[in-house]
Amino acid sequence: MTASWLAAAASTAAAFLQAPAPGAVETVPLDLTGPRPIAMLQIGSGAPVRVIFDTGASGNVLDADFARAAGLPDDGPARVGTPAGGEPMIGFRTHLDGRLGNAVLGGVRAVALPMGAMQQLNVRGVFGPSTFSGRLVFLDLARGEIRVAPKTPATIPSGQAHPYSEMGPRSLPGIEVEIGGRSHHAHLDTGQPGMLMMPMTMSTDMPLDGALTDGPPARLADGVPRVVKIGRIRGTVRVGTLVLENPEVRFMEGLNRVNVGMLALRGSTIVFDPAERRTWLIPPRG
Repeated sequence: MTASWLAAAASTAAAFLQAPAPGAVETVPLDLTGPRPIAMLQIGSGAPVRVIFDTGASGNVLDADFARAAGLPDDGPARVGTPAGGEPMIGFRTHLDGRLGNAVLGGVRAVALPMGAMQQLNVRGVFGPSTFSGRLVFLDLARGEIRVAPKTPATIPSGQAHPYSEMGPRSLPGIEVEIGGRSHHAHLDTGQPGMLMMPMTMSTDMPLDGALTDGPPARLADGVPRVVKIGRIRGTVRVGTLVLENPEVRFMEGLNRVNVGMLALRGSTIVFDPAERRTWLIPPRG
């Protein structure tokens, strides 16, 4: 292996991972033909793989087998739980350089876990808005793309911003949901393909149109099935400025918060400011 070959390889890698110019907007094309938004992740010079862009994820997750095959480092053990509790999953912390779509990733942190659910969905990971902390993340579900832009007075959206659900590293993008004159703090969750999902304990408090029926079990990241009941809320539901009429709702055992999924969000634009933990929801035009 010659010195000139090594220099050429280093030059190629540097060009591949060159940071965006100040003020530049990076884009991440999305495949919206399925129930969840799919982006393409490339680690180093490896082949691109499918990952879910999941706004309900507080951090980035990779399939452990894929992470090892990609040669990612083991930065120490990790234990990760799910919103519904249960036994934590055991994996390892890592970091990576590469691209998500056309956006450069440099030293981005992730957790590698043995997740059968990823293999069932034919994806190799889950990435969220926190990947681009310090910038604004425009998730445009009408155009099918993410735009990562510098955070300046000119790029910050007008209108009310909604705070994330909690403080700390596990906080998630939040929104106020109004049902029957009562307000509930909810997560915006593009990893959830349905309309609305709620804790099973809320099923007796909602203005439902008819009786609940059994639904297919829900599986979170750990793959454990959980009981689901399906119904329909009678009347208007307001998700921020988004209006839903008589929407379907699913109640799940173990869930601890109202969850707004992809079916409700399609056509909208969601803007994330991960560093300051705030979100703007812009309804579809027309």
